[in-house]
Amino acid sequence: MKICTFCGCKTDNDNKVCASCGGNTFKYVCLNCNEEFEGLYCPACGTRFNAVEKICPNCSTRYFSNACPKCGSVINNNNTYNGPTYRSRYGRSFGLSMSALILSIFGIFFFGMGTIFSIIALVMASKVDKNNPSEVKTANTAKIISIIGLAINGLVILIYIIVYIYAIASGHYN
Repeated sequence: MKICTFCGCKTDNDNKVCASCGGNTFKYVCLNCNEEFEGLYCPACGTRFNAVEKICPNCSTRYFSNACPKCGSVINNNNTYNGPTYRSRYGRSFGLSMSALILSIFGIFFFGMGTIFSIIALVMASKVDKNNPSEVKTANTAKIISIIGLAINGLVILIYIIVYIYAIASGHYN
C-alpha cells in the first residue's frame, strides 16, 4: 500500500497518481510491520514494498520471507511446498548442504575414495536450495573443501606415479 506524501491518502501500489490530490510522490506502508518507508525495502524488517504475503501450509503462519519463521517450511517461487527443513539445536538447517560438507571433509582424508567423496560432495552442493542463505553458505564451504580434497588427492596420485616411475627407472622393480 502507498501513502501520498502531499495529502496522506492511502492508495494501491498500482496507482501512479493520488486519487485525492493528483500527487505522484508516495511513501510505502510495510505489510509486515506497518512501518512507513521510502525506497524498495522496509528498513525495519526488510520486506519489499510489493511483497506477497504467504501462508504456511504446515502451521498456517503468515509471513513475507522465503521460509516460515515458525516451522521452517519453504515455498518455492512457483508456490509448491517443500515441507519443513530439518533444523539442528543451533537453528541451522541440516540437509543436502551439510551432507555435502561432511562428504567433502571425508574427501580430504580418505585417499582413493576421497576423490569419489569430493566429486559427490560437489554435485550435492550444487543442488541445494538457493533461497536458504544458511544452505548456500554451507554448500559453498563444501564446494571449497571438495576442490581442496580433489587437489590433495590429485597431488598424492601424481607423487605416487612419480615415485613408481623413479623406482622402475632405477631398477628397483625388474
